[in-house]
Amino acid sequence: MALVDSNTYIEPTAGTSLNVARGQINNSLRSLLTNFKSAAIPAATNIVSSGANQGEQDGMLYRSSTTNALYISDSVHVKSSPVGGNFTRVGIGNRVENGIEALTANIASYEIGELVATPSASGAISANARLYLITDNSAAMTGVKDVGIPPTNGSITSAMLGTNSVTTVKITDLNVTTAKINDSAVTTGKINDSAITTAKINDSAVTQAKIYQNVQNILNSNTVSINALSIANFVKHGGTGTLSVGVGQFDGQTLNIRSNGTMTISWSAGSQGISLGSAAQLASGVYDADAGFWYFSETVTS
Repeated sequence: MALVDSNTYIEPTAGTSLNVARGQINNSLRSLLTNFKSAAIPAATNIVSSGANQGEQDGMLYRSSTTNALYISDSVHVKSSPVGGNFTRVGIGNRVENGIEALTANIASYEIGELVATPSASGAISANARLYLITDNSAAMTGVKDVGIPPTNGSITSAMLGTNSVTTVKITDLNVTTAKINDSAVTTGKINDSAITTAKINDSAVTQAKIYQNVQNILNSNTVSINALSIANFVKHGGTGTLSVGVGQFDGQTLNIRSNGTMTISWSAGSQGISLGSAAQLASGVYDADAGFWYFSETVTS
């Protein structure tokens, strides 16, 4: 930095003439008055005491005309000084940039821990008036984090939440009510079986419409559909014919059949029970996935 007015500090020696000493004192006062404002930090030759170059001193302030920021010299607490020496922004307030593009252009001058606001008088970029925190000394935009408040218009999306940020510890049972859960949003894939206990289910909240079931009306000979998601399957049969029952889907799946006509049931291969042929009017079966067949019973009602 050149030795010019307002960026040097010189203490006159005992042998300095009164006229020269007056000029040195005036320049020193201007430097203190303007916080050594210049494009480069004060060099050793800019700060002279008793004829010796002292250079930067702990506690002195420096205003950069390049970054438009104020710095303080601190040899102990300096983090990483983009402007050089021990000058740091630590302990000094936030900076202001004219929008995110201006911040990007000046990112190399920022150091870890700084806050920067990006308000703008331009309507085109005013939507990005945010507050950011510099989280590292990489001199890259990857170290700039938005620390503004969450959106207040309900615009929080899944992309704003870390995958593991929401846990059962953060949600109490009383916070979850039937009014806050849309039935279509709850699928078997989203519920862990061990997480459901009788204590967590209120009887009045469980209705027939909320249980996977399948009801079929079948005439004469036909095939009974075994729905993969149906816990209970109910068939109303009419006419005359044979109902063919295929294999079940999972342990405990049930099938109930009633006929007001003449019905014969053909259970899937390996099924166990006593078949009554065309005399059967009621039949029930429970599927055993390990065995791979139905355990059934057939009944005559008349």
